[in-house]
Amino acid sequence: GDYRSLHSSSFQVMTKGCFDSAESRNDVEHQVEMSLKSLRTDSIDVYLVHSYQSFIRKQELILPVLRTFKKNGVLKHFGVSLYHPH
Repeated sequence: GDYRSLHSSSFQVMTKGCFDSAESRNDVEHQVEMSLKSLRTDSIDVYLVHSYQSFIRKQELILPVLRTFKKNGVLKHFGVSLYHPH
């Protein structure tokens, strides 16, 4: 947060959210808000759902929330991470 405020044109903030245990839209909102808080910023350039499998299972919860955050300017872009380390 502090570094970004001084060098905002130098880089973009990208992070991932894990929604495996999300049971409601409030859980998804909370995950995004916790990312904002831990990064000490009010917006994220790229926000990725950590797991494609999680996204497929819970897209009805995840997509509306991420779309709302994007519409409100909190997320500039969002997507799904397809990388699997195994």
